[in-house]
Amino acid sequence: MTTTHSPAAPGSEPGWTTWRYDDAYQVLAAEADAVRLEVDVTNTGPRRGTATVEVYLEAEPVDGLDRPERWLAGHTTVTAESGTRTAATVRLPRRTFEVWDASRRRWTTPPVRYRARIGRSVRELPLTVEVVPLGVPTARLGGAGTGRARR
Repeated sequence: MTTTHSPAAPGSEPGWTTWRYDDAYQVLAAEADAVRLEVDVTNTGPRRGTATVEVYLEAEPVDGLDRPERWLAGHTTVTAESGTRTAATVRLPRRTFEVWDASRRRWTTPPVRYRARIGRSVRELPLTVEVVPLGVPTARLGGAGTGRARR
């Protein structure tokens, strides 16, 4: 469970609330230029609040291509009343999967497995889900597919 400071509702005092990151999945009917993730979060605290949902990507290393171990791919915020579950949509633009291939002199999306790590910050990522980037057939990924998040 995550405790976050939340903005107050109009006419009330600022307060603290807690959030649970419940589930995440890739929306298969994604936009032409982005992968879309849906993340379900629940306000488990006593007041209305706003949660931050951050998505970090991790990918298998590829020889000759330099990329960080984990990078921020997208984020959003959602607001919910106490005890309410809500869905956050996080867009991951095509560019978040690409890496510069110096030998080919162009941006490319390596056909490797990508994991989306999801939570309120890089220090707290309770959900993990595999995602398939745009334009990379799942057969090239060794049968990897999208699925529900794992805790």
